Amino acid sequence: MTGYVENLLSSELLLTLRDELEKFQIDQNFSTSMFLCLKSSRLTPENKYCFLGLVAEILENEIELFDVQIKSHEF
Repeated sequence: MTGYVENLLSSELLLTLRDELEKFQIDQNFSTSMFLCLKSSRLTPENKYCFLGLVAEILENEIELFDVQIKSHEF
């Protein structure tokens, strides 16, 4: 799913970011670090938007996976 992320970065860099983000466990520590980074002035608003779009994609994919698993256990 790539609905959130516009082509603000090169496609090669976008794929690298996606791959690296998938290695992280999105938990409270990740969320805290993410919000601290987003408050930083070193990132442009476009980069922040792109990053959040990637995080949203990962979360949506996990939700879809859980939904499939739940439906497979329903009788």
